[in-house]
Amino acid sequence: MPMSPRNDEEAAVSASVSASDVVLVVFDGAEALDVAGPASVFSKAEVLRPGTYRLHIASPAGGAVATNGGLSLAGTLSLQQLPGTIDTLIVAGGDEPGVRAAIVEQRIAVWLAEVAPRTRRVASVCSGAFALAAAGLLDGREATTHWRACDQAAGIASAGARAA
Repeated sequence: MPMSPRNDEEAAVSASVSASDVVLVVFDGAEALDVAGPASVFSKAEVLRPGTYRLHIASPAGGAVATNGGLSLAGTLSLQQLPGTIDTLIVAGGDEPGVRAAIVEQRIAVWLAEVAPRTRRVASVCSGAFALAAAGLLDGREATTHWRACDQAAGIASAGARAA
């Protein structure tokens, strides 16, 4: 059966678009909603335009990650397993101990500082902004985070301003 013109057009667009790699970085203590929301958005976009996005869920060591809500994310890629070219990189937020451990102990900020210059778009959800700030990616920029973390964010911003 021949395809309708609309289907032909959609097929041509899908064939001409190479999928963009989207990476969602998670860690123990990440907020489940901060993971599920972006993952759902990009997976739905891929359904509507097949071949547009490849979503990778990654964590510092790979494997299972426990969210702060008791959900476990199995099979995350390690940061070293990610593709060399990342189009969009999103850091999930989470509870302060989890975010702090990801930045200090698991060295996410160091990794972000290395990867960000060759990534088209870098973003965070909620308190994931602290990882971006620790990597120096928010220097001289306005940023938003959860209202409960605003005082901490302001302290990071003013400390950065004093250090400069």
